[in-house]
Amino acid sequence: MSYPYRLPVASGFTLIELMIVIAIVGILTALAMPAYQDYAVRAKVTEAINALSPAKISISGAFLSNGIMPADDFDGFSSTQSKYVESVAYTRTDDTHGHLNVALRNLGASIVDGLSVGLYALGSEVAIEWDCAQGSQNALDTKYLPAPCADPAPSPGNPANYLD
Repeated sequence: MSYPYRLPVASGFTLIELMIVIAIVGILTALAMPAYQDYAVRAKVTEAINALSPAKISISGAFLSNGIMPADDFDGFSSTQSKYVESVAYTRTDDTHGHLNVALRNLGASIVDGLSVGLYALGSEVAIEWDCAQGSQNALDTKYLPAPCADPAPSPGNPANYLD
């Protein structure tokens, strides 16, 4: 007994189904890309803050040796630069408070160079504590700051609100 020849059953996706999948992937990519770019900038800012460790150690050492924050013209650290750090400026606010203002560069996402983030120091008899916040001048938008740095900059005239 012979069976009549049958065409194989068609399998696979139709052109319409493939176009719908491609459109969905495109929409999801368009929604995710801005969040990814913000994340990449935050990672660069975090790397720039971490590059300031030598400056923080020098200032902390000077404070712990002398019992007061070093003067504004303190030159205990070389101008710390990295791929994302344009310049660092140190300011003594009073005997127990200091401030590092960090100008950033090469952050991408059409962010202009020179925007800043600040590192604020509070010294005590046994230690010095650092906190980061928006810079005091040309501040970087908070959406690009790492979560611990999203606080507004403390008032230079009122260092008591450092590290709230």
